[in-house]
This record gives sequence, structure tokens and C-alpha cells, in this order.
Amino acid sequence: NGFEFIYLLNAPHSVDIFSDDIDEKLKKLDFLINKLYEMGLKKFRVSNPRLLTYLHANYPELELYTSTSFEYTSLKQYQTFIEMYPYVKQIVPSHDVNKNFKLLKNLKKYSPNMDYELIVNEGCLGGCPLRNFHAANFGHKKTKSEVQHGLEIAYYANMCAMTLKNNPYLFICKSQNIYPWEIEEYGKI
Repeated sequence: NGFEFIYLLNAPHSVDIFSDDIDEKLKKLDFLINKLYEMGLKKFRVSNPRLLTYLHANYPELELYTSTSFEYTSLKQYQTFIEMYPYVKQIVPSHDVNKNFKLLKNLKKYSPNMDYELIVNEGCLGGCPLRNFHAANFGHKKTKSEVQHGLEIAYYANMCAMTLKNNPYLFICKSQNIYPWEIEEYGKI
């Protein structure tokens, strides 16, 4: 029907290759990849370097894209990444660089054949110091001790909500959202 799908494999947790059940986990992953491929899906957006390497080694026919979850914010990080993973077709820069026109121009200048995609309305506060920690805790099973001490996964969402509640205008101003009236500037890049 003319739709193009990219399957998102955001796995912020590191893959424990030494766990007793690694073979079982990889078997499940392989089953998923093969089923999706049979359905015609060949594009995968990935947030974990080990997973990128695994997919490329075992499924070289896939088109691999990165997720914004890599959180790179410097030209050198992107340059090194492209050298290490030359098979990646598209990069989604960290939402924190959405307004960094100099960096975005230099990315395109450094790697004119690389495709870049920006997320225009991610909900995180620009420069959030908790972003990576929050993402790394998705899927984490909370313990009774965490709840007792106020350290459960809701900790991150609560901190964000408190920031928003204390100063909603600052929250809006610090967001890295791309608004319709700014799109023309991005088109120049």
C-alpha cells in the first residue's frame, strides 16, 4: 500500500553475552528477525552497538539505521561511528542537537552520502541529565527496596514532571522540538 516500515529495536539494556540464557534470547531475536523479513521488512532502527554488529554479521541483507538513543552530540563521535559502522544507512542524531545548525551542517558536509533523520517532537527536556538513565531502566523489574527508598523507575518520570510543574514555560523553551516555521531552515542543510 505504499507504506515503508522501519522496525525499531531500541534495546537500552546492554546484552549480557555471558548470561546463561543468551542462546535462548538470540534464538528469540532470530525468530523475530526472520518472521519480519519473511513479511518483507528489511529495515531496522537499532540503539545498541552490539546489536548492530550482530544483525550486520548474521543478516547482511538488512538495512540498518541508528536510533536517537545513541545520544551522540559531537562531530567526532559521528565521524568515529561512521568509520566503525560503515554499513549503517541512516543516523538519527540526538534530539539535543536539533537546534545545533553548525553541527548538522558539518555532519552533512563530512558524510554527504549518509542519510540523517531528525525527531521533531520528542517529549524529553532538552539537555535532560536523566535521559540515558531513564531509558536504561525501561523493562527493569522494580524491587521492594527500590520502592521503599523512592528509587524505582518512576523516579525519572517524577523528576521530569516536577521540572515541568515548577516552570512549564522554561520546559517548553528548553525543548528541542522542531516547529513548522523552522522547517525551511532545516531544508537549507
